Amino acid sequence: MKYPKGIDGSLDRLFKDVVRESADYECQDCHRNYRHDTRKAHTAHIHSRQHRPTRWHVDGAICLCASCHRRFTDFPLEWEGFVRTHYGDDKYDLIKRLAWTIRKYTPAEKLEMKEHYRAQLAYMKKRRANGEGGFIDFVGYD
Repeated sequence: MKYPKGIDGSLDRLFKDVVRESADYECQDCHRNYRHDTRKAHTAHIHSRQHRPTRWHVDGAICLCASCHRRFTDFPLEWEGFVRTHYGDDKYDLIKRLAWTIRKYTPAEKLEMKEHYRAQLAYMKKRRANGEGGFIDFVGYD
């Protein structure tokens, strides 16, 4: 995946790490774990990254393996069904409404968000170092 330059790209990379660490590098569809080969664990956005309100939102992405991510990309109706099952209809509808709202982040907000997610990642890594496995919830910026 090619990331944009500047703050958006660095925020995308950091958010990707947060989502994958939160899921312990486990695909949320097939449940295979990719901690041993992290390149195969992808961050799949519920709605494309062009939707700013959900691009870096705690409920805006999940961890999928490369294979499941490819399948869902090719079959968007199956993707919607999976997300509805994973989150529930009410939460899916909320995420969808949020994705279609207009939200512009200032450079200062993006820097705050970057620091917030950097701290969330450090917190999760500390818990992993203490032997915790499985899914760890993280706190979103908004």
